[in-house]
Amino acid sequence: MFNVTFPDTSDDGQQLNISEEAKDLVLGLMRSNPLQRFTVQDVKQHPWFAGTDWSAVENRQLEPSYCPLETTGAYFITKNPVLL
Repeated sequence: MFNVTFPDTSDDGQQLNISEEAKDLVLGLMRSNPLQRFTVQDVKQHPWFAGTDWSAVENRQLEPSYCPLETTGAYFITKNPVLL
């Protein structure tokens, strides 16, 4: 396994409060052994997604909680110049 650290602050200095459930979800998805990696069912049953209406997700019946103003991808290109 590899060592993953989660940041305490964002690039602009804002405090990040990454929950233990979120950390566990990310680590479960990153497992190098495919037999140990989270499956779709594991993800759907994970505590971080508690209360998620998966039927509504599958039927595209939910409104996004966040919708970025910029949709061209320019933000990602400027933040990740390797993509140029």
